[in-house]
Amino acid sequence: MKTTRKTPLACALALALPFACIATAQASLSDRALSQLERLSVTPGQGRADRASSRAIDHSARPVNRAAEDTPSEAPGPRTRFNPVSSNLCPDSDAALVGPVGQEGASQVAHLDFLPAVQATGEPAEGASWARLMYFWLGTTLDVVANAHKLEPNSEWTLIVVAADASAICLGQGTANRGGQLHLSASVDPASHLPIGLDPFAERTDETVDATVQLVDSATVDCETGVVTAGEGNMLLGTEGLRFVDVDELVCPAPEAP
Repeated sequence: MKTTRKTPLACALALALPFACIATAQASLSDRALSQLERLSVTPGQGRADRASSRAIDHSARPVNRAAEDTPSEAPGPRTRFNPVSSNLCPDSDAALVGPVGQEGASQVAHLDFLPAVQATGEPAEGASWARLMYFWLGTTLDVVANAHKLEPNSEWTLIVVAADASAICLGQGTANRGGQLHLSASVDPASHLPIGLDPFAERTDETVDATVQLVDSATVDCETGVVTAGEGNMLLGTEGLRFVDVDELVCPAPEAP
């Protein structure tokens, strides 16, 4: 069924159906984010210089930027999308990859919402700001598109994954516009699964913990060292964990004996 975007005038006239306008706007936002993820996944680097409101982090040590280590003649080709249920990933095994909470059906796409929290403690905080992240949880790079709302105008933010030792892996940085809106898109190679040490084939249990994701004040994180110094203000904290399976690091289970 094709969805037609309502104009502001159409929404104003449809007072009897206010939720239709909201649902249409959310669907449109999701479509745009997925389109950007497709561009990040298929054509690395294209258009990044034109993103004035966001920029991907070029890490010298963490995470590894493999593309930067290649010589021009050895530069990797376009990345491809991966099907999580494809037998091509582990052709000799029946083991199935376990995706993140927020996975969209059986696809490579996952969603993650953010709500205000005290940065020093992680406890919920009052506030109207919120954000949503769309990302590819399976691939050779972690490709993300984030949109945050009702932030302090012109404030600077960094999207991070928190490791088990409380250090940070920076995914990208951006500056909120005058209306308090932040758009951020980035493609990073963490050179490992996330969380680090993840068994991507292990079934979920009550003890399963995925990686913590935070949108924090840029002044509180050093992306070169991974050190986070909690500020006095709030952050936006992912309501669920993030899971990334690095295809380059994937070790398939041994086939069962006949």
